Amino acid sequence: MAANIFIGKVDRSGRGRESCHSIFRLIGKNEDALTYALGYLLAHDKRLCLDILKCKNIFEKKRGKNWDKLLKDYSIHLQEVTEPKGGRRDIVIHAPNLRVVIEAKIGGTIPSIEQIRKYTEEFRDHKEDRKAIVALTRDTRPAEIEHQISRECATEGINFYTLRWHEVYEIVRKRSHSGMDSTELSYLYNEFIRFFKEDYDMKYYEHEVRVQDVDEENAKIYREGRMYIGSYSEALYFAPYFTGGLGITHVSRVIEVKKAKVDESVFEIFARDFDKDNPDYKDNWGKWREGLKLILERAKLPGKGSGKGGGFYGKEGTFWFLGEPIKIREEPLRKSKTFFMIPRNFSLRFDELLTLPELGKSISDSES
Repeated sequence: MAANIFIGKVDRSGRGRESCHSIFRLIGKNEDALTYALGYLLAHDKRLCLDILKCKNIFEKKRGKNWDKLLKDYSIHLQEVTEPKGGRRDIVIHAPNLRVVIEAKIGGTIPSIEQIRKYTEEFRDHKEDRKAIVALTRDTRPAEIEHQISRECATEGINFYTLRWHEVYEIVRKRSHSGMDSTELSYLYNEFIRFFKEDYDMKYYEHEVRVQDVDEENAKIYREGRMYIGSYSEALYFAPYFTGGLGITHVSRVIEVKKAKVDESVFEIFARDFDKDNPDYKDNWGKWREGLKLILERAKLPGKGSGKGGGFYGKEGTFWFLGEPIKIREEPLRKSKTFFMIPRNFSLRFDELLTLPELGKSISDSES
């Protein structure tokens, strides 16, 4: 078992204040560190590189296309500098007849129009047919500014795209769960995901509040074990809709969503996965152990799956590790008469959770 690695200052007892949870954390946790980590993945996995390029139609999606030929002999350049014009480009994907410049920003920063213009000037020295500039950001610009930049780039024969960090994260996450890659690549994916989630405020979630029907058995797992087992998604909060007309009254913070085989090994696996110094682990592990116990009891019952009875013992399951349930409504949020069932991966904004009159109605309905 590897020893803990700590970075930077130590406390009075000599213990490090900041533990290193990922190999990528060793290169820092600033903008350059995250782009280095992404560039390393792009260089090691052609399929990931293709997935990201196809995500924005830099490579047009066509059935039967032999994508590998398009990235034959490709290379990744980090912090590329060319003379005499100078300038520095965060990531450049270069292949025969292709040049893609990625300008990456973290936090709420967005590449300026002037910065993009400098890149268009630099492209004049390159003769590739396919040329693209990609702004990789957490947030987006107003649409009119996006259109202005796109028009200016188009006059130089360059396509302009905006790619969000949460889109990159989701592509990497899907690759990590595909089961099609080598052990080395799977390890790198998981290290990148850990690095991204723990060290960057990048709004990587798909949903602000995930809402899910919860029957009596799952309600017990939620209340006594602070857990839920169901389909995967990235969310900040989880709000159970208690069936039997009880509706939504509570919400919990989503701490982790993990996949594992549903059997007794989950206790050891998850105990090993969590950082023992993390306050979330210290505050909740006792409850989570009870939740895991209740999930296994349900899994062994006859049934059709985690949502209906049992019958899912020994199969892969998605475990939601949640924080303490917080009551947010005295009057439960219930379905309207026309809202018969909650769709898969249904979500709300937090303000909607607090103010909606009924599920299936808008906030404005409550103000009229």
